Amino acid sequence: MIWISRLLLHTETADGSVIPIWEEVCSEDVAVLKDVMASRQTAADGVELDHIRIPITAENPPDFSDLSELIDVVVRNDSSNTPIVVNCQLGRGRSTLTSVRKIHIVHHSS
Repeated sequence: MIWISRLLLHTETADGSVIPIWEEVCSEDVAVLKDVMASRQTAADGVELDHIRIPITAENPPDFSDLSELIDVVVRNDSSNTPIVVNCQLGRGRSTLTSVRKIHIVHHSS
């Protein structure tokens, strides 16, 4: 069954304000990151890809369990030699903060 509906997205203006926009989409054009990553477990050059989601919201400080999981991922993957991609929904703060934490973990675990 294919449906057509509207999806609420957000974009950023030149001054940094976030504004909502409605976009018409078909069900066949919508995929969540988990499904995209599941379909791409191996990159073109044969490198294995892992998708690990640590949900940290902007409204609350991260739980200790979130930080513990981040430390585990960074240390377990020898991140000095393994690329780790960090992103968040809008790229406003959480991804930067997590990247700084990652660098701190790598620096102090070496």
